[in-house]
Amino acid sequence: MNQEIYEELPFARTLITDTKGESIFHILKDYFIEKAIPLSNIISVATDGARAMVGRYRGFISYLKQNVSGVLATHSVIYRQHLVAKNLSVRLHESLHLVIDAVNRIRSNALNTRLFGCRKAYTILEFLDTKDKILKENLMKRKTDITYLTDLFTKFNMTSCQEDDVSTYVQHLNALYSDFESRFEDILTMVIPPWIINPYGDIEEMSVIIQEESTNEELKVQFKNGYQQFWLQNNIPVTYPTNGFQNRLKSCK
Repeated sequence: MNQEIYEELPFARTLITDTKGESIFHILKDYFIEKAIPLSNIISVATDGARAMVGRYRGFISYLKQNVSGVLATHSVIYRQHLVAKNLSVRLHESLHLVIDAVNRIRSNALNTRLFGCRKAYTILEFLDTKDKILKENLMKRKTDITYLTDLFTKFNMTSCQEDDVSTYVQHLNALYSDFESRFEDILTMVIPPWIINPYGDIEEMSVIIQEESTNEELKVQFKNGYQQFWLQNNIPVTYPTNGFQNRLKSCK
């Protein structure tokens, strides 16, 4: 796990007292303290649009930002689509809600998540056949709607647009644009130094030390595996304790 990012469900706990943002934050904080994980390790958080989560003063995110000032807050992708579908039509809203229920049926339970992950041949419908047949049947009834939404979100250019459907597509795309623009405001204004993507470019304007280290053939070979794996390697700060790349990373924090 040294050079790759893995997705895992860390924990699931019941809210004993209430569902306020402060209570949710304290449960998260207690878990991190219990596992000796610094809160500063959190670099981003994705939530739904509930007031307890995104409230400016008493929402979960506001409490998190008080402890981790640089955390990036976004709206969960599936819930963003849910909000857009709700504005588009009641039927699409209900159809996407079924998809959300199916995903939550799997992801909310650690055992189900692992079972689903172990069986690559599983489809969601096959998995639900033994877990929730009613939900499976409802999903099958809305197959056309779900396919329509999938086409819009992934392969819109392959969809055969009928003249009567153009206004619907335009409305949906405008809603997506407005929603994404507000949800990703922090990301859109974020400045990413070009050397993170290509640490070997524009070295003529850098210091002599950085120019010398930019010609390190060993590092260049490792960079061929991709910039993400390159920066995730634990051996770089150990093998090259004075490496210019590391200094450039620190300067951005």
